[in-house]
Amino acid sequence: KWKASFEATRSGSPNALLELEVMANEWREDFKRATKDENNIYEDILQEKVDELSRNSPDKAETFVSIVRDKSRSTTEFVEEWLSTSDNQPKTIDMKRSDVLRFSETFPYTHHVTKKAVQKWTHKLLYADNLNPSTVRRVVSACRGYWSFLERSGYIHTENDPFHDAVERTKRKSKASRTKDRQPFTAQEVVYLFNAARANGDPDLADLIWLGMWTGCRREELCALKIADVSDDRMQITDAKSSAGIRSVPIHSQLRDTIKRLISESTDDFVISGQKPNKYGERSDAIGKRFGRLKEKLGYSETHVFHSIRKTVATMLENAGVPESVAADIIGHEKKTMTYGVYSGGTSF
Repeated sequence: KWKASFEATRSGSPNALLELEVMANEWREDFKRATKDENNIYEDILQEKVDELSRNSPDKAETFVSIVRDKSRSTTEFVEEWLSTSDNQPKTIDMKRSDVLRFSETFPYTHHVTKKAVQKWTHKLLYADNLNPSTVRRVVSACRGYWSFLERSGYIHTENDPFHDAVERTKRKSKASRTKDRQPFTAQEVVYLFNAARANGDPDLADLIWLGMWTGCRREELCALKIADVSDDRMQITDAKSSAGIRSVPIHSQLRDTIKRLISESTDDFVISGQKPNKYGERSDAIGKRFGRLKEKLGYSETHVFHSIRKTVATMLENAGVPESVAADIIGHEKKTMTYGVYSGGTSF
């Protein structure tokens, strides 16, 4: 009951419905323990209660009897139990929790979840809430994973997958949507950004851009780079987005002096020193926002982000005639072919 009261305060929903859910859960347990003789009496009492509720709210009556007969549960009842079984990173776990809570706003109880209703909901996310199709697919994936957990754990009993074909198949991108894709900077624009960061009195951001333009590394890979992972001719990326991202990156001749200076000036174990981690342990959050403000001030849109520098480096490697398998090992991309992607141990340093 305390949980119901807290939930009512948090969500602003009527406490009466939550108290009804608590009562329904208690009745469900009583029905499970009831003897054959008691069951007949309980059925009569249940019918009286359902009739009483139906006079004011047929939906409440349906919810009450569904819970009592163990055909429905509160959608959020087992979210934390489900998340405790996940080996995802904290940020991904928080995202999954958020996705399921979004789902529960439309489907507070599991008996509300039908294939048609889910399709209608995803259509609303796409066209009323204007969410990106990839975001909707991520949300649906999290909800489907939670639903599967409920089924495997015996908390719900269904035969059909309400999430099958829940999201419309990906359509060919329109000209308008293609213009919103992330674009690479030109080499000259990256230098322009570097000089602007220095002129703006932000040496840490200037150093981050300089490291990015000579390595193609991700923002967080550079901010997480420890002094111990740097040798004379290479840096070892150990904190990467994927297994392909764990790699050795050559230290370009243009980068050596900067690396030496950063290591000598460091006040902690990191090459880019003094960056405070966020709640997920990511050190690049604040400096990434500063990059965002800088590039917007210089007139760049949402199609250009720090990640665009990776695209610049990839573009320059291609134009320099570097074999794609070598470029993939430097940038940290998975190689899709069987021979190089599965059998090969990677390009020699």
